Amino acid sequence: IKMAKSEADAHWLRLRSLQYLERYIYLILFNCYLHLEKKDSWRRSFSQWMYQ
Repeated sequence: IKMAKSEADAHWLRLRSLQYLERYIYLILFNCYLHLEKKDSWRRSFSQWMYQ
């Protein structure tokens, strides 16, 4: 990562970036869950939906 001043900073920035990416992916998945499960009257929880 170009903005890092040291190797430790680069590592921290990499981890932070991955955490933000993971959050974004979960938001997309949760949005899909809401749209797909609404028609079935919320039979499955988000956890069950993710597992399947």
